[in-house]
Amino acid sequence: MNEKKSKNIAELADCVRSDLPVQEIIDDFQYLIQKLDYTNRVAAVTKAIERLNDGRTYDYVAAGLRELYDIDISSQELALLLYGAKGLLPREVRCRPARQENEKAAQTE
Repeated sequence: MNEKKSKNIAELADCVRSDLPVQEIIDDFQYLIQKLDYTNRVAAVTKAIERLNDGRTYDYVAAGLRELYDIDISSQELALLLYGAKGLLPREVRCRPARQENEKAAQTE
């Protein structure tokens, strides 16, 4: 578990053990839960861009987002969402590494 997520979970636990008014605890929970969701979403988008840059398909990445982050998104929605994203390599460059790996594997067989 990453350090920020651990810190947020500890802050949530402190709210439960505190003498704060119930509404303040609820407000703190909502804020911290939103932070956790944001952190997960940032991690998911970063990982998606990394995988696409490694030559993976949008279908592969969308399946990984469902499995790892419980984000249900189609490959078409993902492509639209990430279109022009900072750090995403052009399609021609992204597909090249995967093709080279497949060629190397075929040559060794």
